[in-house]
Amino acid sequence: MINVEDPPTPPANVAVPAMSLNNLALWLGEVGRREEGLAAIQEAVRIRRTLAETNPECFRGTCEGR
Repeated sequence: MINVEDPPTPPANVAVPAMSLNNLALWLGEVGRREEGLAAIQEAVRIRRTLAETNPECFRGTCEGR
């Protein structure tokens, strides 16, 4: 599990694994590994929700340079 609550990690660096997990979930679903895909997408959603709570301006399109 990725720790998104650790302040030294910039939000953009944490969003990259969330995108990767999203892509992984899609690929796993396509090859019939739906349980694993579900776990991956749930982790991606958890990461993005935490980011949205801690940096809401970035998810409104007003985040500059982060």
